[in-house]
Amino acid sequence: MSDGQKNTSGVAVKLLLSLLIFVVPLEIAVRVLTKDSGIGMPYLSNMALLPFIPGEAEVRKWFEARKNDDFMVLDPELGWTNKPDGKNGIYESNSQAARTPKDRVFAAKIPNETVRVMGIGDSFMAAEGVKYEDTWAAQLEKLGGKLEALNYGVSGYGTDQAYLRYQRRSKGMELDAAVLGIWPDNLFRNLNTNIYYKAPISPSLMPKPRFLLEEGDKLKLVRFPVPKQEQLIQELIKPNGGELVKYEHWIKEGEVEFKPWYHLHLLRVASSVLSKLGRKGDRQRQYDDGNSLASRTGVAIAKAFAKEAKAKGQKPLILIFPSRGFIGRYQGEFGWPAAKALKDAGLEVIDLQPLANQADANGINLFLDDGHLNERGNKKVAEALWRALKDDLEKTRQTRIATYAEEAAKAAADEGEKTEEATKN
Repeated sequence: MSDGQKNTSGVAVKLLLSLLIFVVPLEIAVRVLTKDSGIGMPYLSNMALLPFIPGEAEVRKWFEARKNDDFMVLDPELGWTNKPDGKNGIYESNSQAARTPKDRVFAAKIPNETVRVMGIGDSFMAAEGVKYEDTWAAQLEKLGGKLEALNYGVSGYGTDQAYLRYQRRSKGMELDAAVLGIWPDNLFRNLNTNIYYKAPISPSLMPKPRFLLEEGDKLKLVRFPVPKQEQLIQELIKPNGGELVKYEHWIKEGEVEFKPWYHLHLLRVASSVLSKLGRKGDRQRQYDDGNSLASRTGVAIAKAFAKEAKAKGQKPLILIFPSRGFIGRYQGEFGWPAAKALKDAGLEVIDLQPLANQADANGINLFLDDGHLNERGNKKVAEALWRALKDDLEKTRQTRIATYAEEAAKAAADEGEKTEEATKN
């Protein structure tokens, strides 16, 4: 071997040793720091590690545990929903599965002198984190006098599920106004078939239906009803080539299969970082583009909801809940591109983000620590709804009073005729 070859070989050995000295301790450290999310998925810090395939035993255990929930249950059509007569801490639902005291029941026919509003949406509409008396619904009822506010918000819902729940709960139920609440993240959930894939760090495996957007922005409902439990389990643990991945926006090619280089944990982490950055970039693009798939799907669902509500004689309203993460980011009314897209679609929209921006500038906090609205924030929601609905509801109230009076007069006249006829006989 020549001197040059010896030198080259020596340098290579030194580089290899240096690399091993650096890589081996780092590989060990990364493995030690990796934890389990509770569904058989490893994660490091706040990042799930590829591939996104939870463990079978953990998945089965997760589904079994859902049977014991006292407030939220799996639903064959909606994915999950609030349980009738449910109770969990400050949350309770009546026999109609609305968030309201258990002993309260809403009649199918609206009582005389009364007006009725239904709210549908996610945890912001459900007023998560506050007691019932502090919810927007309870505070709206105080503002409106004889007003019934039906709170049908469900934690974690997309706009798609909210619309489907509206169809279910408005059937056979008189309403004067229907409010579709949209929190910005809902638009991402609309592209989702299992909540886990939108946020793989989450220990939740909730399945859901989804509306696909076809040519002309027409909606096509898929995964409705959602598959049976055993199929859901098999799809999660063996996702490649299945329908779940086919309809799931947040899963990219190769993210549900184990690559040979994942045996080296450092490379697995590096691949996971790239995956997370790609997901984050996609979300940002969807947020900032009013013509993105997320925005267009959200607008199409909102338009379908408004059309159906009008056909039932109800006033439809779109309410955009504020996001704490949007403060200082989107300025002015309809500053968020998706909000403007909803408005430009001819929908009646209340955008509460400017209100949150102004409150923050004045040192007024409308949010709980977890980002949901506090009592003050729910009050702002109630006040905004009352301003938007007051005139129409008051006209409806007067019409209802007159109608009830006419019906009472006619009933009295009919009874009088019956009595007179009986007397003659």
